[in-house]
Amino acid sequence: MNRAERRRAEREKSKGYSPVSPAIRDAVTQAVVNKRNRDEAVLMATGPVLESVYAAAIILLTDEYGFDHDQCISFLEKLEDKTLYCIEHTDILDEAFEKTGIKIHFSEGIDRIEESST
Repeated sequence: MNRAERRRAEREKSKGYSPVSPAIRDAVTQAVVNKRNRDEAVLMATGPVLESVYAAAIILLTDEYGFDHDQCISFLEKLEDKTLYCIEHTDILDEAFEKTGIKIHFSEGIDRIEESST
């Protein structure tokens, strides 16, 4: 151990610092980087889609059902609340089916909407 390493070890010891093995430090760093990369990728992929869906929803509400500005804001706020509080995405899909009899199949390319016959 050279002089600089000994001094660093003494400083860490005096701080009550327990050195972590380089392998563990590298694994934690890699996990943080991977999570950050994954989160950024999800936002990049879903951001434009969500923006389009929100915009399409308020355009339809305005054009087809005569919603005004305040009603669109209220709708978007309620939409945010509903989606933020669901634990799993299937929770909200199941709730929609239970209340309306409509199933939404996002894994399908077309014909995503299925009406229950009951």
